Amino acid sequence: MIKRITLLLLASVAVFAAQAGYPFKLCDVDYTLDTLYHAKVGPGTTQTSLRLLGSTAATQLRIYYLTIDRTNPNISFQAVVANDKMSGGATIAAQAESHSNAEKKLFCGINTDFFVTTGSAANGVSRVGAPVQTAIADGKIYLTNSSSRAWPNFYFENGEPFIAAVSHARGEVKAGENTARLSVVNAGVWNNSCALYTPEYYGTTDNASLAGSVAERTLELVEGTIGMGKTAKYKVTSDVSTNGDLRFSDGAYAISGRGTGVDFVKGLAIGDIIEITPRAFVGDKEIFPTDLCTGNPWILENGAVLDSEIDRGDASALHPRSSIGYNADKSKIVMMVIDGRYNLSNGVHTKQLAEMMSYAGATDAVNVDGGGSSTLYTSAFGERNHCSDGRPRAVSSGMFAVANTPEDNEIAELRFVEWAMEFPQYGIYTPKFYGYNQYGMLVDDDVQGVTLSCDANIGEIINEGTTFYGNGSGIGVLKGTYNGLEATIPVTVSTSEDAKIRLENVLIDNVREYPIEMISYVRANEMPISPIAFTWTSDNTEVATVGESTGVLKGLNDGSAVVTASLGDFAANINVTVEIPTGNTMPVVRDLPIENWTLQQTGGTGL
Repeated sequence: MIKRITLLLLASVAVFAAQAGYPFKLCDVDYTLDTLYHAKVGPGTTQTSLRLLGSTAATQLRIYYLTIDRTNPNISFQAVVANDKMSGGATIAAQAESHSNAEKKLFCGINTDFFVTTGSAANGVSRVGAPVQTAIADGKIYLTNSSSRAWPNFYFENGEPFIAAVSHARGEVKAGENTARLSVVNAGVWNNSCALYTPEYYGTTDNASLAGSVAERTLELVEGTIGMGKTAKYKVTSDVSTNGDLRFSDGAYAISGRGTGVDFVKGLAIGDIIEITPRAFVGDKEIFPTDLCTGNPWILENGAVLDSEIDRGDASALHPRSSIGYNADKSKIVMMVIDGRYNLSNGVHTKQLAEMMSYAGATDAVNVDGGGSSTLYTSAFGERNHCSDGRPRAVSSGMFAVANTPEDNEIAELRFVEWAMEFPQYGIYTPKFYGYNQYGMLVDDDVQGVTLSCDANIGEIINEGTTFYGNGSGIGVLKGTYNGLEATIPVTVSTSEDAKIRLENVLIDNVREYPIEMISYVRANEMPISPIAFTWTSDNTEVATVGESTGVLKGLNDGSAVVTASLGDFAANINVTVEIPTGNTMPVVRDLPIENWTLQQTGGTGL
């Protein structure tokens, strides 16, 4: 293996293992950890990809996470409910694109809520894609918890993140001097309370099982918005219905009362103005979340991995998983997906997910919807993980980082795609560069025209300033320059012991020469190595010769030979077969009667 050293230049919350083969223990299982990718993907935001290799094929993982600087002045956060409706679903990429505009760009995010997978409302509208628990997006309430036992919620209040089990059952409905309790929004009405139904619902109160024990009316919003702690005014627009299946048109609202709520709704008259105030509490403290998603279980709290009492029954099974959390001072948001159900990543249980979130810098985190739903997204590169369905799944909702910046495509910052290089001696590397605007948005993922330079001890620059040739050794700096901008990365050049000949077998003639290709690996990616680093020999020079210092293979006569590349204790072989042609041109097909052929022409004329 290439000699490994720790590059202290890279110490940051986002990169803990710059070197390959870093020993790592996850839930008492030994792995080696490689950081395959780490780059800035937006304002204050990096995306990191990890590979964990265990002792068997069944113990390997691919991990992808975003680290987002919440203190960056150009960033805010927004939850999205797909299609701005209770049901339907959309991919995370589609959600980001449909909710971006000239003033804001949802540039990265993750899937969140679990969602309904079967069934229809009483009016035939599909429920599929609806969140199963509380969902609040961009200040608008789509659903509040319909269960007496709330799942944990991840939410933002005044831009600050929190995780807690939020109660929504203490809202208020008021008509003159008469009041009632508001228990839910867009869910089955609780006893002795009222429920509010919004245009985002199914167009029916959908309480047919409560026929005769509910009272319902349609409403028109006349003032205010539907947000936690916000009072909106509505006008009553219909007579009372008790069948539990009150239909309301697109854009309309409805109220349903049960128990003591029946008397309140029946006491209303067409034209009455009522006030409705949804409220949210954590314990006895009222909160005002603007963007909220629901997960299960809560997996990490104050740095401790949790054994949650409330889970969906699959916490101990290996699946693709998604998680969202934050660090101790809440300055960083971490969004993570761990792949599963495919050959390079077998999935994790929630304790493993919690430990990986801790590794990424989170102290508090919640598990959100996983399986085929697990998707980590950036606007620059799309889905970053391998979705286990083989393609991104349409899901109910997502949580996104938002760049609140104007359009600006001028490059103001230059960065290497690589954050550091551990380089095989005599390796050849043509780097790619990312270009960012003044706000930190990635505007060019392959900047052209960058000129390289490097410290003399590690190598030289070839190909008119575009390629680094690592024919030196030690530690140095590789620099890229573009329009007055500079980018640098630390480079370690050392002898490679994992080099190999790219092909095991080759068939040649005596006409064309073949420069034998040598490669090594840098973070799972092939890198060409100059053949001049090796000494080359052929065991049958009557059949094939090879340049001792160049690695250029020549065929002489029919037969076979073994060509060897050696460097110190290292040796690698390529099997060579030489076949000499009998002429400058030779038929592909022989002795086939012309009457068995047909002539067809595509394009051109008179051929």
